[in-house]
Amino acid sequence: MATFYFIRHGEMDTTMAGRKFYKDFGHNMMTLSEKGIAQIHETAKDTRLANIELIITSPFGRAIHSAAILSKDLGVEM
Repeated sequence: MATFYFIRHGEMDTTMAGRKFYKDFGHNMMTLSEKGIAQIHETAKDTRLANIELIITSPFGRAIHSAAILSKDLGVEM
């Protein structure tokens, strides 16, 4: 039986909100803040994630950034 863990992305960096690329739909491409990065590194320490086999992510910047951090910290493909 497969087990799935749903992990919410870390806090988003909104310092560039409304500027250039990040207007309208581009807002969805914003990445994580320093706090958000720390949140995901902390999440990677959760023992339930020790044996995961694959990380699947949505196409939004903050989700991809979060998944990439988890992928590196856990040594798992995304």
